[in-house]
Formats: sequence, C-alpha cells, structure tokens
Amino acid sequence: SKADVIVMVQMSVSSHSARLKDEEEAWLRTMNVKIHYLDVPKEQNFYQIQFEKFRILGLTQYSRVIYLDGDVMPFCPIDYLFELSDPPDGTAPVLKENVVLAWVMEPAHGGFFMLAPKAGEYKELQTIIDRREREAVDGQEAFNLQRGWGHVIRPPDHWRSVSGREGPNATLWKWHGDFADQGLLYYWTKYYKRNVSIIIKDEIENWTSERGKAKLERLIPNGFLAPYACVSERDAWRDRYARARFPINIVPARDFR
Repeated sequence: SKADVIVMVQMSVSSHSARLKDEEEAWLRTMNVKIHYLDVPKEQNFYQIQFEKFRILGLTQYSRVIYLDGDVMPFCPIDYLFELSDPPDGTAPVLKENVVLAWVMEPAHGGFFMLAPKAGEYKELQTIIDRREREAVDGQEAFNLQRGWGHVIRPPDHWRSVSGREGPNATLWKWHGDFADQGLLYYWTKYYKRNVSIIIKDEIENWTSERGKAKLERLIPNGFLAPYACVSERDAWRDRYARARFPINIVPARDFR
C-alpha cells in the first residue's frame, strides 16, 4: 500500500502505563506503522469505546482515512477506495468522499469504513452524540426508533442490508449497533454530511445533498469494483468460515476478514 498505516492506541483507565512498551513501539515502527495515542477518558465502557473510532475525523492531514477495527485483517492493499474517491490524476471520482459498507443485517458496518476528515468535524460529531445523550437523560426514551440519531426515515427512503431481511424495520433505526457506532456512522454520512457511497451487495448507492436533504444520485453496479479485488469470488467461496459469516460476494468485503 502507498498509504500511511496508523494504529490508534488508547490505554486502559486501569493501566499503570501511559504508553506501549518500548519494544512494542519499536516493532510497530519497523513495520512503518505510525502510532497515534488517544486521551484516556475518565470512564471506559463498550458504548464509549465504540465512538473513539470517529477520531479519524481529526486526522485532517489526510483527505481520506479508512478505518478498520483491530480484528480486521486486509489481504491486500485497499488503496483503490482512496483512488476511486479522490483520484490522484484529477479525474471525476466514482465514489463519494465517505464510503460505507452495508453488512448482513445492518446498513452500515462499524468495523470498516472511509471518511473524509475536515477541520472541526470531530467536534460537530461530538455535538450530535451529546445531544442524543441529553435527550435520553432528560426523560425521553433511551433511543427513539423513529428519529434515531436525528432523522426520521420516510418512504420511499429506507435502509438496506445485504440479507434484504429488514422488512418493516427498513424505515426504523432498528439494527445491531443502531444506538452506537453503526447508527451514528449511517446518520453522519447519509443524513448529516449527505455525501456517501453505500456498498450494498450487488450495487453501490451514491448519495448527495439536494435542498438540504439526502438524495440518491446514482446507482452503480457493484461489479465495477470486482477488478480491484485481490481475492477472487471463487477462492472466497472455498473459505467455509468466511462463507458462514461474511457477505463474501461483495468487494471490498472479500478482501478482508
């Protein structure tokens, strides 16, 4: 890959160390991995940690950043997502500045996505989180399934997953992680920024803004991405574990586990 690789490290509140061990830092640096330490919060829990991934919005020295969970392993460079969204030759981009991958039962996969960092945007996102948490504390329900993170989904708009089994929930904020990272990611890219490519099984939805609302601008056959994959669909189907857990007919999904 031509891209920088950054590992974001947040030490545990119970740790007596403020950094990784010297040998651990040295090992990462020999692999040309940049280390970015996050501040340690007063409290740590699963809910809070899920939002730390959005700190990539603060990496404004980059025009695009792909986030991967710590347990995600790419099989090959995935630079093609950068290049299709921000072409180095100045040609018109095919993908939007934000790219989200729909998953088996969710419209957004919180373990793999691309965002375009801009000054002040992490603070904006924090404001969204604070607003929703205040609503919950002020006596409203913990998470409103109609309004979700701040938008009522009205037909014909709806969310889609790879399985297509969302049924009547397609206009509700009702999926795994809806109140956490996967819901916030969907809201931020589609309804707040209104600038996202959502890869859904055999096609890509490109969303833009029109009169302050999200508008479906273009549908692209997902076969368009197939030539960029390093793992063929045939080889992916040989992986029984992956076949049972992952939508492996999708690019870039079959390029990582």
